[in-house]
Amino acid sequence: DAGEFGLLRARKLLSDDDYEELLARLDAFLSKQKDKDKNFAVEWFCEQYDSRYVERETAIEAKRLNNERVSANLFSLLWGGFCTFLGLMGFIIFPLLVRIEANTRPTTRATAVS
Repeated sequence: DAGEFGLLRARKLLSDDDYEELLARLDAFLSKQKDKDKNFAVEWFCEQYDSRYVERETAIEAKRLNNERVSANLFSLLWGGFCTFLGLMGFIIFPLLVRIEANTRPTTRATAVS
């Protein structure tokens, strides 16, 4: 029957929690249906649930990809700042070390030989 196909497909695709949610919502939906074709109602409900599930999963995936992009951008920014900091420290410290080394050399004075 048509409704069973939707449920079997949903069982294969959904996690246990999502499938339990589907069954609970389907049960509530079917209890509100009067003298209508239950198979058609089940198939329609499964199609609607499937389209909303796909939309939700797509939105979650888009958020995950956006978070990864933001993390990569932040990492690049921090790495660039760190490299700039190291470059500036080298620019400042290297001349200072040269100056210290020059000041700590023993001075050689020419001694007059008499």
